[in-house]
Amino acid sequence: MTSDYYYFISSLPGLRFGEKAAFSWEEFMQYCREKLSPEECAGLAALSLEPEEPGADDQPVVRGWKLGERHLRNLLARQRAQKRKLDENTYLRPCDRFSVQLNRRVEEIMLLPGVWEREQALDQLRWQRLDELALGHNFSFQALLVYAYRLLILEKLRRQDEEKGSAFAAELLEKAMSEMQERRGPQAADNEGHA
Repeated sequence: MTSDYYYFISSLPGLRFGEKAAFSWEEFMQYCREKLSPEECAGLAALSLEPEEPGADDQPVVRGWKLGERHLRNLLARQRAQKRKLDENTYLRPCDRFSVQLNRRVEEIMLLPGVWEREQALDQLRWQRLDELALGHNFSFQALLVYAYRLLILEKLRRQDEEKGSAFAAELLEKAMSEMQERRGPQAADNEGHA
């Protein structure tokens, strides 16, 4: 099946962090259903960016993702607990991973001014972790799992961009309406009520 993965993975459009994906998750899964086995599709469909318990049957990349996500979320929980002067052990999940470099990076990210900037920086860390998980997995199902996780990250960013854009548009509309109302003056508002 390695040669099949070679051609299948080669046919997928490249993904770059922060750029729009060439197709959606749903389109990707449809393409997978046309080319892959039902078991492989089920494995891909089960992927999630949300933290889950690693399972004994998890593929190596999936297990690495889940453990890495637990470690990252533990670092975030520790940061938030320390900031609020709470007992961090209340919020931590069992994890055997440790990285001084990642800990420093999370500390730097948490100092960023906006929630959006922090979330994007954390997703970039996740993307980089996928680079590590991809090592040694060229043109295999493991490589396809890395691709799928990356597509999920881009889908998440796209949704956040849409939400941010909608909020910004609503804010602009509200501001324009307010300015228009100010220009028209209070008398115009009274006339509208009598019309």
